[in-house]
Amino acid sequence: MTTDPTLDAIGAVRVQVADLRTELTTRLDTMVTRREHDAEVRRLDAEATRTREALARHETNAGRHRTEIEDSIDTRVGELLAVIEDDRRDRARQATRDAEQRHADRRWLLGMVVSAGGLAVALGQLFTRWL
Repeated sequence: MTTDPTLDAIGAVRVQVADLRTELTTRLDTMVTRREHDAEVRRLDAEATRTREALARHETNAGRHRTEIEDSIDTRVGELLAVIEDDRRDRARQATRDAEQRHADRRWLLGMVVSAGGLAVALGQLFTRWL
């Protein structure tokens, strides 16, 4: 059997076209995959950037909020310490007044006892003279 060179050439071209189509399809799939990959990388980078910015804002706000809370606590502690110190001073003054009052009460009682004793002696002498 003899072969026709034209048919052989057409067959060879057909194989080359099929190989070229396969190669182009592979390249196109690779390009689409690469584009999709690049788009996904850009999306992930943008999301990572937004997350970093949100974290930085959160850290800044948290630091400021913590400082405000610490300042508030320090202020309140100062107020409470002042109240406690005032209470201690008031108690010390009251203890001093109470001690002075007890001393005055003892003097008054001692004076009354001495006066009562003197009155008893005077009355005793008076009754003794009258009898």
